[in-house]
Amino acid sequence: MLRLSTGLQNALLRTSTKVHTIISTTTISVAVGAGGGDSTRVTDVTNFATFPSTLVVGDSISLAGSHVNHLRSGVIVGKGINYIDVVGDLVDMASGATVTVIASSGGSIAGIFRNGVIRLYTGSQPASADAGETGTLLCEISLNSLAHVTGASVTNGINFGQASAGVIGKNIGETWSGVNINSGVAGWFRFYDNNKTTGLTTTAIRFDGSAATSGGQLKLSSTNLVSGVTTTVDGVTISMPAN
Repeated sequence: MLRLSTGLQNALLRTSTKVHTIISTTTISVAVGAGGGDSTRVTDVTNFATFPSTLVVGDSISLAGSHVNHLRSGVIVGKGINYIDVVGDLVDMASGATVTVIASSGGSIAGIFRNGVIRLYTGSQPASADAGETGTLLCEISLNSLAHVTGASVTNGINFGQASAGVIGKNIGETWSGVNINSGVAGWFRFYDNNKTTGLTTTAIRFDGSAATSGGQLKLSSTNLVSGVTTTVDGVTISMPAN
């Protein structure tokens, strides 16, 4: 069962956003429709190749400058080594003029849990996501099994992808995995924001759910985890009820 912490509920109700990346450059070009479907491809060989981890699917993006009619905005729906695909009101633009790119996140599940981390535990999940963790910690799921670093310089966090039909899941371009630190049967998980606050608290931003091979919010190929073996998350499903 999906359970939200009080801190997460408050964060969703505030719906605030936070600017995390500002880039000014003359090497950006914009091609409407080049991203496929109704998305626009924004390419910058210099800067997006330098800062690929700061921009993720679900971020809000704005382009400012005289060459783009002062301000254009949208949402990132895809990314590559030197480009991002955006759905919004962008217009075609050749490189040459100075353009400022502003990226922000927050105000949504995807934004709030940007660069987050998951921990898998044995047993049944607590009655509240505010409660302290119960059971044995089996594995920490990060990006490509790398050590998750919290705080302002957060690295190796995992991200949600684009929402569809009232459901959001993992970013398909990421591998969510971790090396098991203990052996046991995974029963539940806790998804933390990039602060990874543990223990009893009413302010931490996190949510809990069930881990299973089918039917749970977090899908694993096997719930029988063995110490020293890598566990990979096959999928995660977070839905928004219609009523």
